[in-house]
Amino acid sequence: MDMEAKHKGRTDFLTILCVLSLIGSTFLVVTGINQYREADLTSALIRQQMDKGNVKVNLDKGKGDDAERARKVMQEATNMISPEKIKKYALGSIITSLLTLSGAFMMFRLKKIGFWTYVVGTLAFAAVPFWVYGLNNPLAYGMGMFFAGVGLVFVVLYARNLKFMN
Repeated sequence: MDMEAKHKGRTDFLTILCVLSLIGSTFLVVTGINQYREADLTSALIRQQMDKGNVKVNLDKGKGDDAERARKVMQEATNMISPEKIKKYALGSIITSLLTLSGAFMMFRLKKIGFWTYVVGTLAFAAVPFWVYGLNNPLAYGMGMFFAGVGLVFVVLYARNLKFMN
């Protein structure tokens, strides 16, 4: 018996996808809330660890291009972990995760609009690092590409199940 004939509604595969998205999106919302609440502490702890690394670069009497590059990377990283940027990233993560969460919930209920909500949330989530860290930041590209890649896999898998949604 073919899967379409067997299921009038949601397939087992669509159910699994939706549950995975519901769990993942909920986790990201909770994580984002915690990141926002703990931004000052997180920034201070990371800054403290980075200062130790900066001291090591200076104690090693680093000279030349390599030492200068290391100092520049440390300075750029220090700018990235400000409480404001951590909070901005957390807010972006919370909002986009709420979009993917609602999209997954709607698809679980076989609503096709959930697919489009999920796509918007996924694209926005991939854009958050650029919004927070800027277009010239290599970390933003790495994070954005990773989020887009994972999101693309789920979007393609959901797209294959659109025929079961209204």
